[in-house]
Amino acid sequence: MTPDETLMPSTKLKGQTSATTTLTIAPTTVPTTTPTTHLNWLVYMVECCDGYLYTGITTDIKRRWRQHTGQIKGGAKFFRTRKPQKLCFIEANHNRISAAQREYQIKCFSRQEKQQLIKDHMYIPPY
Repeated sequence: MTPDETLMPSTKLKGQTSATTTLTIAPTTVPTTTPTTHLNWLVYMVECCDGYLYTGITTDIKRRWRQHTGQIKGGAKFFRTRKPQKLCFIEANHNRISAAQREYQIKCFSRQEKQQLIKDHMYIPPY
C-alpha cells in the first residue's frame, strides 16, 4: 500500500455509484541546517552616581553607554534622573533570549548579591 492509497477516502456522489477522491499532501521538508545562534548579546550593570545599580542587555555596549550618558538618543528612562557613573559588570556570550533571562535573574537579586556578582566577576572596563 502506498502513502497515497491511505489518503484516498471513498466518497459517493449523487448520481454515481462510486467515486474516489485523491487527497494529496505536499511532502514536508526538514531544514538540513539548524539556524545559527547569535551569541553577541551582553548583560551589563551600570553604577549610578547615587549608588543605584542598573542592569540591562545590548549587542553594542559602547553605543548603549553613549545612550545612557545622553551623548546620543535612546537611553533608558532610568537615566533621566540619575547619572551613570561607571560600567561595573559585563557578561558576554548570550543570545537574545538567554540575555533577557539573565537580566531578569540579576534584577531579582538583592543589592548584596549584585555587589558580590560584580566582585566575583572583577570586570575592568576598557573605557
